[in-house]
Amino acid sequence: MKHFNYFLQGHCIQIGIKAVKGEDLPYHGIPRKTTKKEISEFWDNTMGAFVTYLGKHVRAGCNSEGPRIGRSTAAGCCSAVKNCFATDLFRTEKPIPVFQKLSFRKLTDKLQGMFRESNRAMGKVDAEDVLSTRRDCEAIARACTWMNSPEFSEFWHLSNSSFHCCGRGSETALIKADGIAPIEISETVYMHDVLGAQFQRQKNGPFQTLPIYPHRDGVLEDFHFSLSYLLVVKGCDHECVLSQFSHAALKMKKTGESSSDVSRQWSQFFEGIRSAFEILADEINEELGSHSNRRGGNQSLAENSSVHGFAAICRSGIKPKNLATIFDCLFGSEELLRQAGKGLAGWVTKNGENVMGGQPPAFDDVNEGLDSLPKFTNLLFEHDTERRWHSKVRELLVMTLFLRWPCGVIHQDGAQGIKGRLSFLFEA
Repeated sequence: MKHFNYFLQGHCIQIGIKAVKGEDLPYHGIPRKTTKKEISEFWDNTMGAFVTYLGKHVRAGCNSEGPRIGRSTAAGCCSAVKNCFATDLFRTEKPIPVFQKLSFRKLTDKLQGMFRESNRAMGKVDAEDVLSTRRDCEAIARACTWMNSPEFSEFWHLSNSSFHCCGRGSETALIKADGIAPIEISETVYMHDVLGAQFQRQKNGPFQTLPIYPHRDGVLEDFHFSLSYLLVVKGCDHECVLSQFSHAALKMKKTGESSSDVSRQWSQFFEGIRSAFEILADEINEELGSHSNRRGGNQSLAENSSVHGFAAICRSGIKPKNLATIFDCLFGSEELLRQAGKGLAGWVTKNGENVMGGQPPAFDDVNEGLDSLPKFTNLLFEHDTERRWHSKVRELLVMTLFLRWPCGVIHQDGAQGIKGRLSFLFEA
């Protein structure tokens, strides 16, 4: 409703009435209409003007100098306004024609048409809901390691987090260090721990603790490894895992409203990669945006035959229309979240009804140099003076390094020698 309220400030002046907020608009309109026809005309004119505003004038964050919002965001704003009035405020009143299925579809078609015309005028490819592919994710990860900087290590992990959590950048940017904790998993004949990320969806508010498995196929898409890389390159003395992007996600307007800057920063980093490495120009879809990895994660689950449909819905956090009650019942299902977590990490082989694999290595799996593991772990987390990182999480992340490190053996070196080896690993 934020964009609708901003739109009303100008619209009310144009039609000669006092400016009001959307929630304060009465069913009978302003000034009060007395017949069904007048009521219908008032809402037709209001929604028609709002759709034109969305298609031609709206800007991100209601900032007149901000970038234009995307087509999907505009369509979501339009649907939110309809639901506010038709489903909530006026649910006991007679239906308003413009909010009925066929009439509202005409409005949304008009909105889509305005975006298509605008894109053609600017020479843009008319792409909608662009999602990242595995090739995109790997190319972005390689570029981030080549950049070899703390800022791009955050960008890499933000991309992996958005994919595995099926979340927006502004949501995954706010995952905290103490919000990453071990989750005990029972695999019928054995027990083991995986990482669990506490994650809040900003639009509906609930928290989820999402189990995240090591990726089966490669290091570039592995949440565990990109997090370990980030800790080595940037350190672990921050409350939020992604300190730079969390600051952007928490930006506020003077009015106290949220004004997240994650999308803009994401675009800056993405363009920085594409301009720095021409070799990647043919490997990365230039139409990718800050929501593309979230969409890529959802698409991966939808195409995975080993993942139940409800598991994909539960992981995405999206309430499907007419399934609100079912969603509320399933939202906290740990089993569905585990199924989706394995699917996102590439584990698909079934034994009966169970998907096999996904167990990360632990300290007990090391046969040589076991005494040096505490030294190595303490070195990696030496800046965690607040003890935000759980001891088992430290273990899983350290073992991720050795799982991906060809030598696989901890040598009896001093602390600086170990740190030097770790730096050499990432430089290589």
